[in-house]
Amino acid sequence: FLREEEGRTTYPDIDMATVTKRRTRETHGPTPHSVAIFARPSLSKPAEHLILERRRREEARDLAVSQVQHNKHFDLKSTWERATDKRIQRNTVNRRVDEIMKEREVYLDARREK
Repeated sequence: FLREEEGRTTYPDIDMATVTKRRTRETHGPTPHSVAIFARPSLSKPAEHLILERRRREEARDLAVSQVQHNKHFDLKSTWERATDKRIQRNTVNRRVDEIMKEREVYLDARREK
């Protein structure tokens, strides 16, 4: 894998153009043991980014919860309305049938008396 040529080590299977130098924050100076450390790169996002992101998610969750509650309330109202409409219709039909039956009974009684 390694090959010694004229006092230097080469890697025959690896093209040197593809080998990248490791990025560290340290750089060595001209004298022994002189090392400098580069400053850390600044964050691309502001410090309060996580706080704002969490607030945004909580607001979205609260909005979704309120919509679900509104929909449940609306479903309950519409179910009650449908049940009430059916009850009203059924009672109206029953009243009308009772009226017709009473009229029929009165008519039959009148014919019996003749």
